[in-house]
Amino acid sequence: GTPNCGSGTSESHELAKECINNNYYGTKMLTNAILPLLRPSPYKARIVMVSSVAGMLY
Repeated sequence: GTPNCGSGTSESHELAKECINNNYYGTKMLTNAILPLLRPSPYKARIVMVSSVAGMLY
């Protein structure tokens, strides 16, 4: 993630874009990359994402 995402109300537009790129698009890209490896698994593979309020943009 990006440091200081959601640390107050004075974030710049660029910092907000960087946070979204890391936290949303990074997660989406990782998920899309590993899905083809998990689909053929006989073990009902799952993807679990863990988050916290520390990453929220206020």
